[in-house]
Parts: sequence; C-alpha cells; structure tokens
Amino acid sequence: MNDAMMAAPSQDASPAMDASGAIDAATNDAAQSGSFAPPIVRPLPDSVCALAVGAKCGGKGDCAQGQTCCGRFEPALVTYTSIGCKASCDGSNDFELCHPGETCARAGTECRSSLIIPHAFIGVCAAPESALPVLTGASVADEIACGDAACAVGAEQCCLRSRYDFREMGVSALEPYCAPLDHRCSCNHEPTDAGSSSGGDGGTDEDAG
Repeated sequence: MNDAMMAAPSQDASPAMDASGAIDAATNDAAQSGSFAPPIVRPLPDSVCALAVGAKCGGKGDCAQGQTCCGRFEPALVTYTSIGCKASCDGSNDFELCHPGETCARAGTECRSSLIIPHAFIGVCAAPESALPVLTGASVADEIACGDAACAVGAEQCCLRSRYDFREMGVSALEPYCAPLDHRCSCNHEPTDAGSSSGGDGGTDEDAG
C-alpha cells in the first residue's frame, strides 16, 4: 500500500459536497471581512407611461376626402405608436379612429370608447356587439379635438397620454396638449396654460416604458 492511499481519508460515509454551501460559506466570509456588497435592488416605479402618441387626426373628418384616421397599434407595447390620415386602415395592426358620433368607414362598426386611449373626444371603430361603450364626447369640425383645446389640422398634433398605475392596476389619462408636428409627445411634458407646446423634443427615456 503506497503513501498516497494511506494518507487519503475515506469519504464513503461522508455527505456529498454541496457547491451552493461552499458559495454560501464564501459569501459569509466575505461579508464578515467587509468586502461583500449586496446586489442593488431598484424599487419598481409606482406607474409607467402607457401612451404618448401624437394624433394628427381624431377622425376621418380631419383628413382629406377619401382618407381615414388610422392608429398603428403595437401589440408588444400594448399602445398606439402613430395616429394619422391614410387611404385605408387595412393593415393587421391598423385601427380606424373616430370622432364621437362619426360614421365609421368600415361597414358593421361604430365609434366606441378605446381601451388604449382613455379620452372622450376620440374613439375606435368597433363592432356594435363589443364590450366597448359608445363614445359620447364632443368634437369640432376641421379641428383636432384635444381635451379643452383644439389643434390646427396640418400644423399641430394632439399629444394623447396616459399612465399605468401599478397600485391601482389601471390606466389613468393625462392632460392632452397641442404641439407642433415634429414634437415628441411625452408623459413628462407639462403643457402651457394655452395647452400648446413650444416644440422640440419633449420626450425622455422613461416614456419608452
């Protein structure tokens, strides 16, 4: 019998080595020595921006003859990414938007409240048997309704905004505002008393959430 065999302790009856135990021991040693820093856990926000889109129309009445007001819906984000006039809303993620009481272009649909856009002055064309209530707000001809304001068609957009509240588990509307066509709508933007923006990029990284 060689020296190596005589010196080696028997492990047949000993418990199996647990790698996690070794890691825990090392972690405890590091913590006691003052070199261990626990991972940073960032608290979740109370709410996130759920909608921040510029509506260049609020219904087909804001569009040229034969065009329709269409919203492009992004399923992955559960929000609209653009709203403007188009020849048709035939895309798989395109939805016709409408003024209250407006006749929808697609047969068999009527103007109803939107689950994504929590405002009474703009709705979505949906089947009558849907669970969405009929839209009953007011609209102004040849102007883009925008809350208490009205945006100039072709020169301004109405920034539609909402936040999702994790505590309430629901969407709450933010005050909409008129802005130049090149303005990036933002949940963090503070409208002026006139309800308009001075232009420029008012968005932040938070609004992408």
